Amino acid sequence: MENSNIIDLSKCAQIGANCTCFGLRKASRAITQRYDQSLAPIGITASQFSLLNAAALAGGLPISDLADLLVMDRTTLSRSLKPLVEGGYIAMKGGQDKRSKSIELTKKGTVVLLKAIPIWEVLQEETMQRLGKNNWKDLMDKLRATVAIANLT
Repeated sequence: MENSNIIDLSKCAQIGANCTCFGLRKASRAITQRYDQSLAPIGITASQFSLLNAAALAGGLPISDLADLLVMDRTTLSRSLKPLVEGGYIAMKGGQDKRSKSIELTKKGTVVLLKAIPIWEVLQEETMQRLGKNNWKDLMDKLRATVAIANLT
């Protein structure tokens, strides 16, 4: 009788070396840590920077639509927005009906985003230089394609 409780470590090694999800998450954590360190002096994280930037672009877009654009669960987005709302960086507004809400960047949010953008520009340029501009462009194209493939239902 075969023991089904034995883990095939070679299979685990193969998964660790070749899993798309694991590889993307590992790369994401590494880049996020780098951006977090650089943005820390102005009091925001890389995730918060992305949300502030999205809020600036969204201009009153309903949270559910913003969640779709960011490829985030609505509940996760709301939880991520909470510290930005509490910190006065984003204002939550009532939507077209009582159930929907939208967000807007506040003056305080605008100020911190304006401070963050030059930091982002330095990190972006540094990343592009280290990867090489052609490799960076190829990476961005492949990431967009990966999102599109993952979103196919």
